[in-house]
Order: sequence, then C-alpha cells, then structure tokens
Amino acid sequence: SIIQVRFGGAKGTLTGWDFDKVGGYRSQIRSSDVCLRPSMVKFSAPYRNLEVISVGSRLPYYLNRQMIFLLTFHQVPQSILIDMQRDMLDELDSMMKCPETAMDILPSISGPDRNLVRDLMYSLSCGFSPLEEPFIFSCLHAIRSHHLVQLRKKSRIRVKDGVVLMGGIDETAKLPEGCVFVKVRPRGGQASQPSSAFHPNKNDKGDNEFKVIEGPVLVAKHPVMHPGDVRMLLAVNIPELHDQK
Repeated sequence: SIIQVRFGGAKGTLTGWDFDKVGGYRSQIRSSDVCLRPSMVKFSAPYRNLEVISVGSRLPYYLNRQMIFLLTFHQVPQSILIDMQRDMLDELDSMMKCPETAMDILPSISGPDRNLVRDLMYSLSCGFSPLEEPFIFSCLHAIRSHHLVQLRKKSRIRVKDGVVLMGGIDETAKLPEGCVFVKVRPRGGQASQPSSAFHPNKNDKGDNEFKVIEGPVLVAKHPVMHPGDVRMLLAVNIPELHDQK
C-alpha cells in the first residue's frame, strides 16, 4: 500500500487512503488525485509524469558499521552483537549440511537472485542434499562466501527479526506520539519469496497473511549518521490503519 515516487521536482512516498476515514478532505480530493506535502517538493519542474521508483516490500535487515557504532553509543552491550554474528555464522555453516536449515534461511537472506532461490528451494524440497549434489553445494557455498565477504568488509550482521520497510504518514492522526503502526507478512511469507511453496512444514495461507506487530521496536533511518537516527518506539494496533501494510 506504499510506493516510492518521483513527480516533477518532488520525491517521496505515496500511500492509498480512504478519504471517508480522513476528516475534512472528502469534498476537496478525488480518488485519482495525488497529494504532495511541501517537504516532498525539492524544486519546481514542468515535468508532470508520476514515476514509480519502487514498491513497498519486506527486505531482510543487516547491521553495518555505522549502525553498530550507534548501538554501542546507546549502551548496547557488545556481547549481544558478537552473539548475533556467531549465530549468523553458525546458520551459514549449517546451511551447507542440512537441507531443512537451507530452506529456512534462503528466503530470508539477501544476496541470491530470486530465481536462484526458487530453483534451490525446489531442488531441496525434492530431496536433494548439498552433501550429495555438487551444483546445490556450489550455489550454497557461493551464497555463504558472499555473506562472509560482506561481514568482513562492511560488518553486515543479519538481524533475524529485522526488516527494511518504507514508512508513510498517518493521515488519520490516530497514531500516538512515539508509536508506529507496522503490518507485514511473517518472515519468509512475502509473495516475492518462494518459501511456503516448497517447504513441507509451512502453510501457504498462514504464511501469506499480514500481521500487525505490537510491542517495543527499534527503528532506524537509512543511512544512519547521528545518534538520533536510532530510536525505540512502540508498535501499536490501530484498527483505522489496517488497510496500510
């Protein structure tokens, strides 16, 4: 329900709203209108075509050096970061031996091409093992090597429950200060990732349903440069925002 766009000299994100739920605008705005906030307009331009840069989706999140520095500044124990790195390395090693582990990890890590992930998931679900099939082993080894290089060069540590999302404005003004509304598919359940299609222990319907996240969440902008770019917020359930996902 959110897209990143460019419109003449403006750029930012657009979301679809039911204006019956947004008071004071119904008589002024038609369903086909595009509304821009003043902060979105960087310069005036006669070009009036709407360009869609990207569509909102759930992507895996990785720490980097800048984020690690800021977490350390906010008194996050270094032992937690070391444990996260160790868990990531253990999963990459286990992926090379255990087909079930590989099927759990592949849909939720960055790097491999979507078509490659689909083919690997299909092969693993058919009973092929990386210990017996050289092609599968070489593909998983290439994915593992990619993440090891990224870890060494950029300190990229995977956050299991972390995601990269686009954010939008709450036009209903129902969201309290210091809170966010997050509605996403479970890990590995996004339509663009072939997880439940080949996994024998997953339910297609349950994995593809959007769920509202509730509780404390750590939110960071990208790129992070200032300690204020990382904040602890509270994810809440607002019924009026259930259309936003």
